[in-house]
Amino acid sequence: MKRRSFCVALTVVLIAFGMQAEAQVPQQVRVAWVSIARANSESPYLEAFRGGMRELGYTEGKNLIIDKWWGDGSEEKLAQQIDAIVRSQPTVIVAQGGLALHPLMVARVRVPIVFGISAEPVDAKIAESFARPGGTATGDSRVR
Repeated sequence: MKRRSFCVALTVVLIAFGMQAEAQVPQQVRVAWVSIARANSESPYLEAFRGGMRELGYTEGKNLIIDKWWGDGSEEKLAQQIDAIVRSQPTVIVAQGGLALHPLMVARVRVPIVFGISAEPVDAKIAESFARPGGTATGDSRVR
């Protein structure tokens, strides 16, 4: 899981701050972590993400804020929170899985979104194609 956490964390940084010639850890990054899981549940993906961000020099409470948004098992509950998520002004949204990603895509959120899903992104209509994904979402798929 370390490789995956590193890749997701790296993607977040690249999207949020662009590919700059001189890599610098920014003053502060606000991440909206969006999950269909129940609040207060232990998420190995969130812990892996935190670990990947630490490896990149981001520390919660210093230069990293992670706002957690839980669906409590319901896409509808996540959909009801989208306006609040956007108003929190995250640098990037990290969607844990397709059920968390779907309401964000339907709402056409303009904040950069990073996802990890088990579906094929083009078939799931998350990306137009692998060559030109379009939109504001990028991520990783277990389908190869």
